[in-house]
Amino acid sequence: MLQNKKLPKFITQFTIDSFWVSLGFGINALSALIISILLTRILDAESMGVYFLAFSLIMIFSMASQLGLNTTVVRIISSATLEEKRSFLNKTIIKMLLVIASISALMMLFFMSDYVGLLLDLFSSMNLISSSMYIIGLLILIIAIRTFIAEVFRGFGDIKRASLYQRILPNILMLSMLFLIVASNYKTDLHIVLNILLLANFILCMIIFVPFKNKLNKLSGNDSLAIGTLLSSSSPIAASQICQLIFTQIPLWVLGATSLPEDIANYGVAFRLAALVSLPLLIANNVIMPHVAKQHATNNKHDLNALIQITVIITSLVSLLFLVVFAFFGDKVLALLFGEEYVIAYLILLVIGCGQAVNVFSGSPAVILAMAGKETYVLYSNLFASIIVLVASVIIIPIYGAVGAAVVTAIGLIVVNIFLSYYSYKIIGYKTYISVASIKSAKYRLLG
Repeated sequence: MLQNKKLPKFITQFTIDSFWVSLGFGINALSALIISILLTRILDAESMGVYFLAFSLIMIFSMASQLGLNTTVVRIISSATLEEKRSFLNKTIIKMLLVIASISALMMLFFMSDYVGLLLDLFSSMNLISSSMYIIGLLILIIAIRTFIAEVFRGFGDIKRASLYQRILPNILMLSMLFLIVASNYKTDLHIVLNILLLANFILCMIIFVPFKNKLNKLSGNDSLAIGTLLSSSSPIAASQICQLIFTQIPLWVLGATSLPEDIANYGVAFRLAALVSLPLLIANNVIMPHVAKQHATNNKHDLNALIQITVIITSLVSLLFLVVFAFFGDKVLALLFGEEYVIAYLILLVIGCGQAVNVFSGSPAVILAMAGKETYVLYSNLFASIIVLVASVIIIPIYGAVGAAVVTAIGLIVVNIFLSYYSYKIIGYKTYISVASIKSAKYRLLG
């Protein structure tokens, strides 16, 4: 049972954090949806398909360039703050930022070089933005830096700023610029859209630099963790994140190599909409991450178990509501938001939605393992899922197209959560998935 003296403070802090993260993900989800809606109105299906490929490319390389340091920094700061050993944080954070900036800058140079032509040869539809590859390179650099800075604030428990910088402001800026373009009836193509995305992220990086610098200036001390130590800690996370991106993005890229851009657009639209099913879990994971690190550091299993159980029950209920709406009204939602030509994506939406629901019902095993220092098991889970998804993609997608890509996506989500849930219970003794026992236990903890 939760310790009575800690319950009011715990619930209060969790509620405040939940508000800001919920606001961040809510605005992010809504604005991302509106952006997709606007883009389907100003771009044809072929351009939309290429946009989804380009956006996927940016996410993959910006995540890879962070080498897992974006997650490692949360754990390091949370643990150091709890133990009141903060003298090494200033220079350690700067080291981590310089590593990320260097790696992402190398990736940016690749996209500005002639070698990027090899990528364009594999995906002929990408030739539509061959003159915009330098924009993709710049976006990789800027988004990698912005994401890391946001995670620094999350590590310090400043969920408000982390949500603003990571979720709220990027899409609001992008959305505002798109509205101006649409309102002015300015003729827009995919190149202009990518420039708008670049400008929005550049402006945001300038905005967040000042508070980030002020935060570092408050940290005194000349000690720092060695780069080798940081990378040895973050490398399993990096490999895991890359594998996770692979198994979530492989279906899109195999579809891009074997199908028409219009099929990519249908899959992309359905994937964006189905993401609402997993939105509750994304919110919860970002709220509980620093709390899990602190509770684990103090070996407070009672509070941590309560946090896990209450979280999975609440997120599962909200997720199930989204899935029911899509099951009964998905075709109408697609027609209303994106136009009649996207109603064909209904089955794709439903299949991916089911996979996302399983993801939510499994709880937060990846967060529990990562914050407990067991990142290797997250890597194993994502690696197994990546192999299965890769094989399934090659076999299924060329035959069944976008629907096949949706099936493979759902398979990947189910497989990775089976492994993660198993390791979470087997290695550190936490059952993260929803069950009758967890519902009864959570009820007992809340009501006494």
